[in-house]
Amino acid sequence: MSENSSNNNNSDPTIKGDPLSDSNNAAQSRKKITSQNKPFTLFVILICGFSISYLSLKFISLKNDIKNKGGFILDTPPNKIEGATIKITDLECHWEKYNLNDELNPIIPALTFKSSKFIKSGYLQILFMNSSGKIQGDPNIIRYDTKFIDTGNDEVTIKSTKGIANMLEFMDYRTLKEDYYSEKWTITIKESADGSQWSTLTSFKIPGSPITNT
Repeated sequence: MSENSSNNNNSDPTIKGDPLSDSNNAAQSRKKITSQNKPFTLFVILICGFSISYLSLKFISLKNDIKNKGGFILDTPPNKIEGATIKITDLECHWEKYNLNDELNPIIPALTFKSSKFIKSGYLQILFMNSSGKIQGDPNIIRYDTKFIDTGNDEVTIKSTKGIANMLEFMDYRTLKEDYYSEKWTITIKESADGSQWSTLTSFKIPGSPITNT
């Protein structure tokens, strides 16, 4: 009787296994899963690290560009410019040959104010900068009261004395992408009431438009 009872107890499927053994098995399973997830976790961390580094470099580049050039740079020339002493209501930016009779002369940028409203007398300073942010030629300063002094009306054209070396380089310039980090030339326009203290009105990229024969 005792022997039969012992056999029945050993074969009873309701009897649970060793709790300590089950706990060890569960811990080993969790450890195995954790070990398998480590490579993926490291991969995600690396991707996040690279993304943060890339965005940080872009931010620093943008910040330095703004600091060096005096303000945010527009991708295209604005439709109008408003200052304390003048309002430019129509402007045009283009490229032209420095000398029409000499193919070796540079291709220069030019800016035309086609219509202006004068609030009071003052000065505008126009700076042409190459793709490295360096001023090309001498700063152009124009004076006005009820009209531009140089022209006697509300229109004036300002040209850079330096430009892109030749037609081949200009064609390369025209193919550059129009995003913020493309190496475009820029124009910065500053305003002053007395010709001594200047404030930036706008900065913008010079588009790679076809050459104007003027």
